[in-house]
Amino acid sequence: MPLPFRLLAPLLAAGLALSPAAWASGEAHLYLLDHSLNDVMGGPSLVALGGSITATGYQFATKQGLSLSNVLTDSDYSIDMSFSFSALSAYRRILEFKGLTSDNGLYTRSDAGASTAALNFYRGTSYAPPFVEGAAQVFALDTPARVTLTRDNAGVVAGYVNGVAQFAFNDSTGQALFSGPNAIAYFFQDEHASGVEDPTGTVSYIRIYDTALSGAQVAALAAPVPEADTYALMLLGIGLVGFIARRREPSGKLYANLDR
Repeated sequence: MPLPFRLLAPLLAAGLALSPAAWASGEAHLYLLDHSLNDVMGGPSLVALGGSITATGYQFATKQGLSLSNVLTDSDYSIDMSFSFSALSAYRRILEFKGLTSDNGLYTRSDAGASTAALNFYRGTSYAPPFVEGAAQVFALDTPARVTLTRDNAGVVAGYVNGVAQFAFNDSTGQALFSGPNAIAYFFQDEHASGVEDPTGTVSYIRIYDTALSGAQVAALAAPVPEADTYALMLLGIGLVGFIARRREPSGKLYANLDR
């Protein structure tokens, strides 16, 4: 005798929950960058300045990158992304907040010629030191790293690499607010015309939350793609639902169909 739907429903829900990143609370926009710049959750699309979109992500060179308008309009948010850079010397821009008018923002930073780098938020020369920075070797050449930046309503900004906290500071002057026209977020594009701080590399996904995730939530994030066993359980559940619906069809209708 088939399982009642009221018993099957929790099993199906459990299958959907196996991908915590895809269903994390507050997730508002998800860009899988699989041959597309679209938001799979139906929001505004990313815009590419050159580069190429492939099955494994968006590839960019100097003076290329992505932008996103009218999404990061609130004072609290979280941005989570995975990317690799093929050059790490000095500063390499990750995120710009002020419509390509400010040197301040999120970077990788290393000594000249170094093959590793730290996560850095450059705040300007009015601060001493002019930046906050994490561990020196969290990035390596051509090696994917997951970077998460959060800002809460109190103005506390925190940066993470692969779920590990790198820095936190009180953003009393709003440097991590997207306050330019249309609140445009620029990914991997620098304001310098020379491109001296532009990175080259590949980004495999970008996702945005409409709230500031806690350190524990950031540490628990995973790539926003369900595992194979998640798909298998979902398909099994859907198949069982269809089987139950078929078995519960009135017998008179089945006989009537046979007589035709």
